[in-house]
Amino acid sequence: LALYKRALDEVVLDRLRYITEHDKNFSPVTGRFHVLKDSTSWNGYWHGSQGNFRMPRVVSVPMLVRNLLPYLATKIIWAGQGGIEPVGGLLDEDQNPEVRFVFSPRLLSLVQPVSNAANQGRGFVTNKSFAESHNDAGPWERLQVLSSDSLSSDLITYLDFGVTALILRLLAKHSFPVEFPHFPEEPSLEEQYKILKDCSAINHDPSLAAKLDLAGGEFLTALELQKKYLKLLRESAEVLTLTPQDERVLKGFEYILKKLESSPLVLSDRCECWLLYKLVLAKLARHGASWENCHERVVQHKGKTLTLSRYLVMFGYQATALDQEWGIWPRLVSTGRAKALFTKDMVMRAKSHP
Repeated sequence: LALYKRALDEVVLDRLRYITEHDKNFSPVTGRFHVLKDSTSWNGYWHGSQGNFRMPRVVSVPMLVRNLLPYLATKIIWAGQGGIEPVGGLLDEDQNPEVRFVFSPRLLSLVQPVSNAANQGRGFVTNKSFAESHNDAGPWERLQVLSSDSLSSDLITYLDFGVTALILRLLAKHSFPVEFPHFPEEPSLEEQYKILKDCSAINHDPSLAAKLDLAGGEFLTALELQKKYLKLLRESAEVLTLTPQDERVLKGFEYILKKLESSPLVLSDRCECWLLYKLVLAKLARHGASWENCHERVVQHKGKTLTLSRYLVMFGYQATALDQEWGIWPRLVSTGRAKALFTKDMVMRAKSHP
């Protein structure tokens, strides 16, 4: 899956090149164009990565809310795209907003734990409806996970889907310990609001100190909870009958959690959120500014005068660009300064052999 997502990025870039090079066949185009693998426009338009998993019908939605959603809510500290959020949105081109860092722009758009459809209500997951339109599906249903960001890092995409699949396999075997930290199975409106409020606090806290209020009065940081998922999956190796690929996923997951505990910025070579955070900290230091006052600082960029905060929002967009000419992540991968799971030849072969 991670390989073919990379290949699809290349297909999209090919189409852009074709359009710009054959403009007589299309509406006139001028200037330079870039493709952004972006999770939001900050103007009310939200995007993300939808994961589809085949699940046994016996796994109920309350089970998913209880045991899967805490993982989805906290994995953003390593699997988020990273973003520079203009407080209040960008409604005016002349606006000079205050800004703040977020691990996951996509998570900001979620309004409830579970939605009835992918395009309604924006939940972490949808209420499983595969069987309703596929009567021949037998014991299986489709689970749609809607809370993930659109990532350029194939390594993190691989680990994210891999860990999620292992957690779902454990749920399918009804092997989650009752005492494992969890959300309420059927949260009230007040509890849903509290979950989203805690998620927002984690999303805006690169110090990783914010805590999630779990059922039973337990409070855990995102990192503490992620480590508990890793420990559970390790202890459930026999139940899960781990394959060599599963072992690779868990090894990669363990490496990331260890680095998050000791030196998160080291992960800037594989986690897009930490790369963006590291680069923005350097830009703030270069201009002698802080998150609190960067909307008051003026900078020059390509002959234009603008506030540092607006420049940082633009820089956040650049961090999601797919082309090597402008995109930060593709450029780092091409020079070996960012980790990639697949070589260029592997991606090109996948593009021509879907």
